[in-house]
Amino acid sequence: KRRFYSNWKKCQQKAFTRLRQNQKTKAGVAARAVTMRRFQKNATVVRVIAHTQNRKLRNHRIGTKKAFIQEIQINGGDVKAKLALAESLLEKQVRVDSVFQQSEACDVCSVSRGHGFEGVVHRWGVASLPRKTHRGLRKVACIGSW
Repeated sequence: KRRFYSNWKKCQQKAFTRLRQNQKTKAGVAARAVTMRRFQKNATVVRVIAHTQNRKLRNHRIGTKKAFIQEIQINGGDVKAKLALAESLLEKQVRVDSVFQQSEACDVCSVSRGHGFEGVVHRWGVASLPRKTHRGLRKVACIGSW
């Protein structure tokens, strides 16, 4: 819930309160059962959405206060078993040592951080021009013979 606010302490902290109240009613439980049956009938791949808990990390050098949200695919077994596992883990904390063994290899996909709109000196590594050049130093002058 905290991720959806820019300032947690000054806000009213009411995200998902109506959803939680609706899930406790008979209509909410029935709607959830219908959704799970529809997933079992039509789904081929099951993925869960998880987020990190930055305050529990030992490394305090992380500059973000908001949690990282990632989508994790559940593999193994048929769709019914995958959905049962996903539903058992819903709204619960999942520790890393319960998923991975010590020194186990895993595949990781990531997106590198961008560097923004950069000039040619930083982007391509061309040499910067001498001090007395007209119209700027960090530009391309001659790139070689044609």
